[in-house]
Amino acid sequence: MNALRLLLAALLVASSALAQRVALANVDVRGPCSGLTAQLELAGTGPTAIPLDVPDGSTQRVLLPLLLPPDLVADDLATLRAPSLAPDGGRASFAGWNQPSTLARWADVPSGLRARPRTAPPELRAAPSLVACALLVAAGCAVLALKRAAARVAIGVCAVLAGWAIAPQGDGRLATTVVWEFDAGVSRGLAWSNARDRISIPSEGLVHALADPPALPIGARIDGSTWTWRAEGARLWIAREADPAWLTRGELFYAWTRRAGGEWVALGGPDSPEPPGWLVTGLPMGVDVVLGLRFPGSEDAWPWVR
Repeated sequence: MNALRLLLAALLVASSALAQRVALANVDVRGPCSGLTAQLELAGTGPTAIPLDVPDGSTQRVLLPLLLPPDLVADDLATLRAPSLAPDGGRASFAGWNQPSTLARWADVPSGLRARPRTAPPELRAAPSLVACALLVAAGCAVLALKRAAARVAIGVCAVLAGWAIAPQGDGRLATTVVWEFDAGVSRGLAWSNARDRISIPSEGLVHALADPPALPIGARIDGSTWTWRAEGARLWIAREADPAWLTRGELFYAWTRRAGGEWVALGGPDSPEPPGWLVTGLPMGVDVVLGLRFPGSEDAWPWVR
């Protein structure tokens, strides 16, 4: 039992170290300005850089995601010095933190939801098709049969380009995975989205952000009310507020339940697959759990429900 407690404590420390604490800052930008870099002058933070298009003589208020130290709490925001701002032309001034802050929203999330394990589906790697392999083998035989070096090079280059064109490039629809987290009897939930290298962030409802490994800085591009957070080589998670009423607005494609005894039962009949291992990893024992895969909504994603 003591060893288990030590392991859980170590996991909590590790997960907190991965947290990319993010708060939203209001910044007034006076044109002409084509970009802005902002950063808090504190340890454990990094810059946020975004492109802008503010015309000469006009002023635009920008809602900017800024990285915070990992141990910061909501009340500490008021004591921080204003972030340093480096506009590409024009002028920029800090206009205060957006309220309620993401730190306050995260602290208000029920502890059971905050403690849920953060997992991601295994990486999908496309295998070369049989047609591509056959094409490369045939091209190799043709190259060996030719005597002229120029012809060999030409056929080899054409075969490589053709094989690349017909090779599977992966399914872009699977780039982002969404998991809705709820607790019975709790009036609010979390919608976690995770992706590799980059992820879209809506400017409203943001609660938390994670990166594994920790990724600094934020490269953000604004498109209307959505940012794109780029961090090459990192797995990124974004948490938004979720309304349990969403569960009544659609049907589940698959569904499973696990009673306190530990056995999973498919609710869709004997032909239903097993629940994915990455979704059940780390779930607490001794409580009832319901998992499901919901039909896609307006965002054209297949959200998991847990």
